[in-house]
Amino acid sequence: MVRPRTWVEISKPAVRHNFEQLRKLIAPVPLAPVIKANAYGHGILELISCLDLRRMWGVCVANGAEAINLRDHQYRGRILVMSSWQSDQLSELINRQVDLAVWDLNSLKLINQAAKKINKSINIHIKLDCGTTRIGFLEPDFQKLSLDLKRRHKNINIAAAFSHLANSESANPTITSRQLERFATLRKSLNLSDRGAHIACTAAALRYPASRLDMVRYGLGLYGLWPSIEIKNWVYQNIPKFNLQPVLTWYSKLLQIKRVTAGTRIGYGWTYRVKRPTTLGIIPVGYADGYRRQWSNQSWVMVAGQRAPVLGRICMNLIMVDLKWLKSPRQNQIVTLIGDGIEADRLAKIGQTINYEVVTAIHPDIPRIIV
Repeated sequence: MVRPRTWVEISKPAVRHNFEQLRKLIAPVPLAPVIKANAYGHGILELISCLDLRRMWGVCVANGAEAINLRDHQYRGRILVMSSWQSDQLSELINRQVDLAVWDLNSLKLINQAAKKINKSINIHIKLDCGTTRIGFLEPDFQKLSLDLKRRHKNINIAAAFSHLANSESANPTITSRQLERFATLRKSLNLSDRGAHIACTAAALRYPASRLDMVRYGLGLYGLWPSIEIKNWVYQNIPKFNLQPVLTWYSKLLQIKRVTAGTRIGYGWTYRVKRPTTLGIIPVGYADGYRRQWSNQSWVMVAGQRAPVLGRICMNLIMVDLKWLKSPRQNQIVTLIGDGIEADRLAKIGQTINYEVVTAIHPDIPRIIV
């Protein structure tokens, strides 16, 4: 098999394991995998092919284009667009039976007009802002919103009210508890208590059973990643049988191997100087692929089970590593960039970011291979 210069492997057994871990915990509440942003960098089409579609509510995406892409690739299950859609997409989204978020009076008006024009039914999910302060209705809108909901076209069905939690990954439950209470109050004031409701992400579903309501949006945990060390520790202490398996491994291979003398300076800006004769490996990956420049001189890759520290600045398309622990490195030898003990969390800490950003930054054009 001729391998590309870099590729990502997606473990189907790990996806299914992670899904079943939460499904069993929260049953009978249905799960809706969140596969926005190219399935958090894992590959939206590859990820969905790993799921047992009979065991879930459907899937959640961020925008209309993602929903259309899924329909174009023959996904026939339920889809919720959670964040945004464009007005010129509405007819297609309604025709293709995609559930849509409504976040202000204008978005409700546009959906109402589109459904009436084509005389097709559409499920809407009303986004309420209960403290995260992103998209969503605020209380000053409620009087007008109530009137508009009463006047909505007969083909518009209110499937659910939903919201988002700002701090469910934290060790402190105060903010989350306050938001859950707020969400219940807002639903009641709009006479939506008898409709469906969803607010829980991975962290909330694990720690706050009251947040599970009528559906759980399963994002980061599906990919075998923890929302925070606080949630991970809490789960280990309180739900010891619950565990996650990393889904993604990122590989490349050695493009060139060279010996350099003591004192040689490496890369742009000469930010690293070797103190001894060094075997240097060059890898054809860089920040254009999502291997972040912030990791320069701090991260490492794995070659034949051995650490190979990154030397010098990470380039747009190349990385230089120290192969000092390898007796006989070979050109085209496989290199692990994420996996084999290199956790997305560790790389996130080095880059002062979060594991979400590490995996979603992997370029979508890099092949994803299901294993």
